[in-house]
Amino acid sequence: MSEKITVPHFANESEEADWWFSHREENGKIMAKAMQEGRVMNLKNVLERHSHADTSIAVQVDPHDLERARIQAAKRGVQYEDYIRQVLHQALQENDAA
Repeated sequence: MSEKITVPHFANESEEADWWFSHREENGKIMAKAMQEGRVMNLKNVLERHSHADTSIAVQVDPHDLERARIQAAKRGVQYEDYIRQVLHQALQENDAA
């Protein structure tokens, strides 16, 4: 028995469901052993590990600036929220260098 569950790629959900069902006993043993050894993270651990990764804030943005950001983001093929984060990051770096 392997120490890790190796999940293959599936063509569709039905194929995946069949795989998990046919491997349920082996995967159950692997998970039970990992839980006994403390190698499985619960939701609390996951949230604690990632709590400092991103911080959300609310900022008032001029509607015209927001529209410009949306247009520029669309031209680059990214979500406007990601684009705004990128622009902010670049501006902060430029100000650090000044």
